[in-house]
Amino acid sequence: GLKERRELRLGIQEAHELAERGITGTQQALRTMNEHFDEMVSQGSKSLRGQIEIATERAAESGGLPAADYEGGFYGLIARKVLDKELHSMLDHAVRRLQMVSDDIACRIGAFDDLAGQAERRLQACREALPA
Repeated sequence: GLKERRELRLGIQEAHELAERGITGTQQALRTMNEHFDEMVSQGSKSLRGQIEIATERAAESGGLPAADYEGGFYGLIARKVLDKELHSMLDHAVRRLQMVSDDIACRIGAFDDLAGQAERRLQACREALPA
């Protein structure tokens, strides 16, 4: 009777809290992943600009033309190589993080389903215990 109802309420409350923690954890994981992605893009961009500056200065010194004449070609060549590597690395990392989040959500859903099943059984037991 009353004890089963309290246990049912506690089970439902625990399931709700578990779901809330799952949502919060997932949101934090996504924020962390986005911040890391932004940081990697920024670092890649700085690295690329530095490489282009060095390469255009060397080309201008050896070729006798102004550095600006070489800059466009170097941007295309270096950007393609550096960004391709950075993009593959970032995508691999993002896929790994998303898999971790997915696994965590699946685990939390399983726990929530277990608690919901327990609550259903308790509710049924309470119904059966009530006088008709």
